[in-house]
Amino acid sequence: MHRLRTLFKSIRGREGGAAVEFALVAPILVGVLVGIVDLGIGLYQWMEVVNSAQAGAQLAVRQGYNSAAIQNAAANASSLSSISTTPAQFCGCASGTTITSVPCGGTCVGGAVPGTYVTVSSQAQYSMLMSYPGLSNPLTLSAQSTVRIQ
Repeated sequence: MHRLRTLFKSIRGREGGAAVEFALVAPILVGVLVGIVDLGIGLYQWMEVVNSAQAGAQLAVRQGYNSAAIQNAAANASSLSSISTTPAQFCGCASGTTITSVPCGGTCVGGAVPGTYVTVSSQAQYSMLMSYPGLSNPLTLSAQSTVRIQ
């Protein structure tokens, strides 16, 4: 009978309850923390890609179109070693938020002279620590910046 009372007392005891709950919840918390850090690093690298494209476009505004100088400025604006930058020059007609490409020397709708534009596209790959639903791994981070230089 004494052993039966001791058994019932130990079943009703709550001394180890917090440790058991922590043991069950800790892996979930660690998984969430790793996911937040992983996606945060990816977001930071995407911001580096955006800065790279914008730096190349800013150089084109200041100095005109020079492919090598634009690529150099874009590379120097980022700490990522895997970033690739592609500048392109074209003539176009602005209409609202879009630019329609036209032959240089042509005319725009309404008789306006087309402007000269430079588009700088930057791209990098980010390999995530974990796989996430809906995201490919590695993730391609890309940005594009277009400016009128004339």
